[in-house]
Amino acid sequence: MSKVFQFGKKRVKKIEVGARPGFEVVDERLPEMREVQGKMPESMLEWILALGLDRLKTRYTFQYDVAGGRSRRGGQVIDFMVWTVPLPTPLLAQGDYWHGGVKGSEDAFKLAEIVRFFKGQVRTPVLVWEHEAPDVEAAVTILKERVR
Repeated sequence: MSKVFQFGKKRVKKIEVGARPGFEVVDERLPEMREVQGKMPESMLEWILALGLDRLKTRYTFQYDVAGGRSRRGGQVIDFMVWTVPLPTPLLAQGDYWHGGVKGSEDAFKLAEIVRFFKGQVRTPVLVWEHEAPDVEAAVTILKERVR
């Protein structure tokens, strides 16, 4: 017959959890991440850009499907389609880790596909990198320069 060991039910000391050393603390001034037009942002940069576009009172569609989106082979999703005049502007949130290095060539192909798909019906896609928009104020400045 085997014996079963049971741990005690009392904790001697309360466990304190903090940020791991070397990691930045997320700006606590940002509002809690929520859905944008019924869809949850996939990154903090998307959330910051959505807040920036809202602050500028700019019309946009979040997670805009192109050529069938993720459900079709060859389709993709543009982070934001900003409804600028006279032509809409595709806006892409680029994370430094996921879109740098080798992935950069894949992103260049995707950008070319966006341009080819729309055939002059949209402006040149705008990229915003994670290091460029660490907070909403920086995002607003970049959006004013590149999108409007």
